[in-house]
Amino acid sequence: MPTTERSKLVCNPLVDSLWIGSNLKMALGRGETLRLVQHVAGLDDGAQRALVVSMPFLGESVAAAQGSGLRIGVQGCSTHDRGAYTGEVAAQDVASMGADFVMVGHAERVALGESLESFAHQVQRAREAHLKVLVCVGEEAQGDHDSDDLITQVRLIAGGQFRHGDVLAYEPYWAIGEAGREAPVDYIDARMTRVRSALGEDVTLVYGGSVNEGNCAQIASLDGASGVFVGRAAWSPAKWSGIEARVRGESQ
Repeated sequence: MPTTERSKLVCNPLVDSLWIGSNLKMALGRGETLRLVQHVAGLDDGAQRALVVSMPFLGESVAAAQGSGLRIGVQGCSTHDRGAYTGEVAAQDVASMGADFVMVGHAERVALGESLESFAHQVQRAREAHLKVLVCVGEEAQGDHDSDDLITQVRLIAGGQFRHGDVLAYEPYWAIGEAGREAPVDYIDARMTRVRSALGEDVTLVYGGSVNEGNCAQIASLDGASGVFVGRAAWSPAKWSGIEARVRGESQ
């Protein structure tokens, strides 16, 4: 992308460098998680990097990332403030452990029956706890380039409002997981461009869903993109470095 085009997106501190992140789901154990956190934290050079870790490893991950620019988040929080809600985790407790943000709206939570209303309550709780949010939106089936459904989700989940440090991730549901299908780049481009137009240039808007070494650089260079949200293709120090090298134009 020409420098003049990219500069349109980087005039605000929210998007002053490319964003690279990964959701570790429940795929990595303690040792693997901490090795990846330590590796990514050691790359600190002002770039925007984020890892969404499994809750049991939150405290150690925060400690391992301390002093670096790596942001550590968790994979959701309770819709309740506090009370008799067995198995749930309050946003204020997440904040007390040093997390930076809560991820909300992931396709795998949608598949388990969570609703947009539930996601909206999670965003509310996170913000009450002074946490940032990473909001995921997507569609169930590959269709045309109409993005009104995505914009509607953003407005219902986050009130259409994104604060400094918040991130919006566009992830087609059909592109997520081991059976996910890689989305055509022109399809991604059309939908992200319309979302960008609706929400403005200040929003950190990233793409996730079957991102890999083969497509990450092209996706990250799209006019509407602030970066990429990667899954299993970044789940080791070597894989992360391979993705980052391509996204930053340091490898072909």
